[in-house]
Amino acid sequence: SASAWSALWRTPMPHIARSTWYRLLHLHVSCAALLHRIMPDKVTSPICRICQVASESPDDMILTCPTKQSLF
Repeated sequence: SASAWSALWRTPMPHIARSTWYRLLHLHVSCAALLHRIMPDKVTSPICRICQVASESPDDMILTCPTKQSLF
């Protein structure tokens, strides 16, 4: 909602944190699946480098990676 968006921008936080939140909310994160698609010679696999279970999508980076879930 507009009020939630405004609250995020009014919240005091370092620029890198604000940028990270913006990228996560708009699904513009540098996940392995995206990097593999645009640079297959540099990122040779779309698989999550941490859990090695599934393709690393924005959802995997944030919500479904079992290894990352245990950290949060």
